Amino acid sequence: MALSDGRCKLKGLKWAQCCGEWWLPLAASWHILIGTMPTILLWNGYRFFFFSNEGTPLEGRHVHVRKGESVAKFWLDPEPSLVSSWGLAPKELNSLEKVVQDNLDLFRRKWDERFGS
Repeated sequence: MALSDGRCKLKGLKWAQCCGEWWLPLAASWHILIGTMPTILLWNGYRFFFFSNEGTPLEGRHVHVRKGESVAKFWLDPEPSLVSSWGLAPKELNSLEKVVQDNLDLFRRKWDERFGS
């Protein structure tokens, strides 16, 4: 969907790369991505989600987190661990890791339902 100069073909908006993925960071463009990212949990303004297509071959079980322009990715196996983050303070990341730990069964179950075990 991105042109060679990094603009979105649909809206001419600038894409940004973060955590190995491409994002349209502007709130007005959020509707372009939302349909491909099933929400698993909303907590204190943070959205925990999967992408509909998590790569080929499929990466191990993980969850993405986003609040505004800030993002993080956590592995779910063997135990929750931070993969990458951008725009989040250490205190926020500690809180998010606790939320992942507290909801680990939910995230794993939803991953398996979506992608198979």
